Amino acid sequence: MHKKITSLHDKNNLTENKFIILYISRKLGIKLGIDQFFILVDKYNWMNYFDMRECIFDLCSSDFLKEDDKRYSITSNGITLINDFKKSIAFSIRTIIDDYAKKNKSQILINQQILSDYCQDSENEFPVTLKIIENEVLIFETKIVVTKAEDAQKICDEFKVLASKIYSDIIKELTKDI
Repeated sequence: MHKKITSLHDKNNLTENKFIILYISRKLGIKLGIDQFFILVDKYNWMNYFDMRECIFDLCSSDFLKEDDKRYSITSNGITLINDFKKSIAFSIRTIIDDYAKKNKSQILINQQILSDYCQDSENEFPVTLKIIENEVLIFETKIVVTKAEDAQKICDEFKVLASKIYSDIIKELTKDI
């Protein structure tokens, strides 16, 4: 009977886990939220959520990552470190991260630029906030109040799909006489 080896990565190796976090950040080259790191590390069972959070905290404390508005990016010290030690990460893991970055970077950027959320203010009030961010600058924001959570969620979902058209239509309408 042969046991299938899925990875040579020891998920208890905190140093290698930190290198994986740095490599992900380096390859994507954009600010990432905790959830974006976790999607990848969880999918391949490289580390659990708490170990990942600890790694990110330690990397920030050591000036290898920096945190800005709950998103993390690699510092110049982090780039130097991962360039020197990337071979400490198994080639198969680096390949997975490389492929993930190629396939998902543009979608991650879009998801970071189009934001929608709602909360409940009272029994029948659900304020929805819709935002568009470009080059880390808020270029559009509006708030709408609806009476049902289902409606608020539908507006959030639709905005993610239609944001550029909505923004374009508003700008056209506002500048038609200029």
